[in-house]
Amino acid sequence: MMPTQPLQSVSSSSKFTRLFSPSADNIAPLVILLLLLHLVLWSVFTGISHRAPDWDNMEELVWASGLEWGYYKHPPLPSWILYGLVAIFGRPVWLTFFTGQLSVILSLWLVWKLGCEMTTQRRALIATLLVSLVAYFTVRGVMNNHNTMQLWSVAGAIWMFHRATRTDSMRAWAMLGVFCACAFLTKYSALIQFTAFFFCTCC
Repeated sequence: MMPTQPLQSVSSSSKFTRLFSPSADNIAPLVILLLLLHLVLWSVFTGISHRAPDWDNMEELVWASGLEWGYYKHPPLPSWILYGLVAIFGRPVWLTFFTGQLSVILSLWLVWKLGCEMTTQRRALIATLLVSLVAYFTVRGVMNNHNTMQLWSVAGAIWMFHRATRTDSMRAWAMLGVFCACAFLTKYSALIQFTAFFFCTCC
């Protein structure tokens, strides 16, 4: 009887290659893998290279010491999120860098989802990779401030606004409201985005 182990190894390798292939029919697994690599690399290397969090990160840690309806300068959502993470992990140096990059990869995922509604998945991935080179997704993406933490909610709001105005789906309008609420609870500058939505609707 011929051994089956090598064949099984080749089969498993082939399945892995097909799953994460850029030419696959659905490249969502590849996109998720790339985003997770982005998260791990920036979180780990920044955690290694820093002995203490940046100024904005330390400010956020102070606010996250307690749950409040609002904090000095900004609304409460990012501090609430960090409060929960601190309760689980404590206050290691890497935590605030990790939290900022969580917002980054979530926003990049939403950018990719928006792109998929305009073009092919592969072209949307290329656009997302180009967007990921912007400073707010790299060197400033590890700064756990309200600008970084607002990225995902604004990206989600733009995606849902695009879908809602084209499909008039109640679900899309409802999700637009959820994303807008999260954006406003993150930073009051979300009003600028709401104004843009208003003028786009009027036109």
